[in-house]
Amino acid sequence: MTRVPPVYGQNTTDSVGAVVNSLRGNKAPIHKDKDIGYALSSFNDYTSRYLFTVDKDTTQLLTGEVFDGGEAGIAVPATVCTTKSVGISVDINPYEPHLLAGTMAHMIGHNIGMGHDDGREQCFCKDWHGCIMAKSIVGLENVQPYKFSDCSMADYVDRLRTGSGQCLMNRPNELPVRRTCGNNVVDEGEECDCGSIETCETYDPCCDPLTCKLKSESRCASGPCCDNCRLKVKVCKGPLGNVAMLQEKGIICREASNECDLPEQCSGESGECPPDIHKKNGSPCGSDKDKGKCFHGYCPTLTAQCEQLWGYGSIGAAQQCFDIFNSKGSIHGHCGKDKSDNYLECSPENVRCGSLQCQLGGRYPALEKKDQQFYRTITNVGTEEFECKFAGDFLCARVGLRRSILRSREANGDPDQLPPFGLVRSGTPCGDNLICINQSCIAIFSHVTQERCPTNSAAADTAPTRTSASASWATAAPTARSWWRR
Repeated sequence: MTRVPPVYGQNTTDSVGAVVNSLRGNKAPIHKDKDIGYALSSFNDYTSRYLFTVDKDTTQLLTGEVFDGGEAGIAVPATVCTTKSVGISVDINPYEPHLLAGTMAHMIGHNIGMGHDDGREQCFCKDWHGCIMAKSIVGLENVQPYKFSDCSMADYVDRLRTGSGQCLMNRPNELPVRRTCGNNVVDEGEECDCGSIETCETYDPCCDPLTCKLKSESRCASGPCCDNCRLKVKVCKGPLGNVAMLQEKGIICREASNECDLPEQCSGESGECPPDIHKKNGSPCGSDKDKGKCFHGYCPTLTAQCEQLWGYGSIGAAQQCFDIFNSKGSIHGHCGKDKSDNYLECSPENVRCGSLQCQLGGRYPALEKKDQQFYRTITNVGTEEFECKFAGDFLCARVGLRRSILRSREANGDPDQLPPFGLVRSGTPCGDNLICINQSCIAIFSHVTQERCPTNSAAADTAPTRTSASASWATAAPTARSWWRR
């Protein structure tokens, strides 16, 4: 471990550096009784006895030990800068180190004095899949959070104001920044890096290969807003036919990918295109019949999801299909699975957020997947007849598969991929001003930010709402729907 930032805690002013690395194998200084609370006490005793000479702010134990309670980690709250500032983070997947980093950031947050975001008003962060200090460290749609909320930042500032975090102001054993001009990688402190002198002369005339800075006559080196070492310009003809070259701020460098996305324009200050932005959550989208709402840059509607699964012409099934099948909690309809791999029944208010029930379209699913199972039922209710179709990829439903496979199904929110089990996507309307979030039908207002947009366009992001919880120990565990304990 060298640093948690820039990914985790990037909206704080502090860096996290390792001053001691101790790889102990099977000799970790924790008790082997599988109780994480007792393990924390053992670790605290170890650090007090053997690491008291080390200049440190907090001590964190990273372990592959799986505890009986399935906890992702544990920490002693509000103890930073003291000998009791310890935490434990569990690593069950060495191939996904960012998950462990997120857990450790959560535990260090508790050491500093940050509480859980759950149940606190105005706990938002500019990250659609959640904030680091949510009680469930598994983010929305299984995407790991990597930003702190406004509440966490307020807790952090309070600790500094009371003088309890003075040790955070120094930089013990600060790690040097390694810079290697000519390695074809733009390191910290470099404006460009085109590799060898020969390569630069051939492929990048904008960059000085000796200093890795832009040449004096260059304004940029690369990017969609850069053209021959100059920021892109527009050509205007004057009244006498003369041509004027003006620096362009309005050139579109990234087109809108869908109706909930927004095009990005060159800033006139950089060759790179500005970060991707999108319309505010809750902006109308889709057809009048769908009554869709933009959600984190996409327009998730039943029609769009059914067409993607069953082909052109497919639409959401009648309400009766959702009521009959999703309320049973069976292979034909459910609201996901619990930790024991049992189907969950949908409560009456959440039936439209469970299994994706469709009608019309093709007879077979348009997405052919291995181990896919699908069902088509003609249901009679009184004198009316309804077609109810459901498909699920049960290969991805098995507990033994790694969580990375599950996350890849939605490709970081891309609506072209279905969520696990063929469930309705988060953000799909389930009533007037109601949307589905993790198979629950809730009000959309908590997912609509009130802050002003950076431009006149309706673009912004917000964090998901949370439920309240508290504990004497600051522990973290996944939601009930998560198959992997963190």
